Amino acid sequence: MRKVLSKRNILADSFNYSSAISYWLTANRYFMKVSVIILTYNAIEYIDQCIKSILNQTFRDFKILVVDNASDDGTVEHIKRNYPEVTILKNFKNLGFAKGYNQGIKFWESEYVLAVNQDVILDPEFLEKILLQAEARPKYGSFAGKILKLEHGKEQEAVKPDIIDTVGISATKSRRFYDRGAGEKDKGQYDTAGDIFGVSGALALYRSEALAEVKIKNKKGKESYKFTTDFDYYEYFDEDFFMYKEDVDLSWRLQLAGWRCYYFPQAEAYHYRSAFGDAKFKNFSVFKNRRNKNKFVNQLSYRNHWLTIIKNDSVVNFVYHTPWILFYELKKFIYVLLLETGTLRSVWQCLKLMPNILYKRKQIEKIKKVYNKEIKKWFK
Repeated sequence: MRKVLSKRNILADSFNYSSAISYWLTANRYFMKVSVIILTYNAIEYIDQCIKSILNQTFRDFKILVVDNASDDGTVEHIKRNYPEVTILKNFKNLGFAKGYNQGIKFWESEYVLAVNQDVILDPEFLEKILLQAEARPKYGSFAGKILKLEHGKEQEAVKPDIIDTVGISATKSRRFYDRGAGEKDKGQYDTAGDIFGVSGALALYRSEALAEVKIKNKKGKESYKFTTDFDYYEYFDEDFFMYKEDVDLSWRLQLAGWRCYYFPQAEAYHYRSAFGDAKFKNFSVFKNRRNKNKFVNQLSYRNHWLTIIKNDSVVNFVYHTPWILFYELKKFIYVLLLETGTLRSVWQCLKLMPNILYKRKQIEKIKKVYNKEIKKWFK
């Protein structure tokens, strides 16, 4: 086994992490079965329950890395004081969901990566159960369990919650992506294991081999990192997204590369989700739900939805589903035009990002291994 990290807490910012620090880390990587990555931002309300649930896992071959996006509520100090076994990477500013997790994935070498939101609590046997499924399915790149919804302001109750948070990601012909089962009462309707389109970023197990195969180069990388003259910057989650829809994008990319996603309901966890909607929301119910969300979140969601389609969709499948797509997008555009005009700036942002997005699309075309009809089956 190679040398273990000699410094437990590392500071990083958007300019020096993947140059000076990443080269240092290359010689100091720690090999294990699972690297558990918790991304935090002002997580003091949740972090104890999250970390304790991981430390209480029946499976033990893992290490925990907290990537903190410049919390100012004492999160980092609290973790240092109470959890000396946890490694911390503290950013000087909020770098977003995608870049934060990418930092964590690059930090250690492991066979699997478990991405955990700060407000998620794992059942003690979660890792053991889901890893047994992963080991039995070497052609699968990502794995999802059943996540149930916890109420804010309440400790985890002795009685298991009965409202579903997510049992994976599903897609429609209109290219609407949603959390399967969200808002439904758990009556055992999702107790059958099997293939799904993708796994929610709230709690996702990825095979490192699969992530390595679908990573994409960001051509802006060389402009950002001043400490090297010949450095290609690769991403797993797309950092142009910042946050929202990056889990959909990665799930789609894995499917295109032939890495399937497996859902195993016996691996359970619980989630205090802040942005929550019913999977069955239709028409104006969807728009009503948007009114309850942060404006910045709505802008990112609107923009990243289109970036995901432009990067990953085939021309053939897009044309085949054009009637459904146009109808859905027309409804959204009318709503935005009348009631959410601030989101219109997302159109300009999308256009600015287009050169890099098209550059990434070309890379995705090269890793694509499945026929269009195999992908089309997921859009129902």
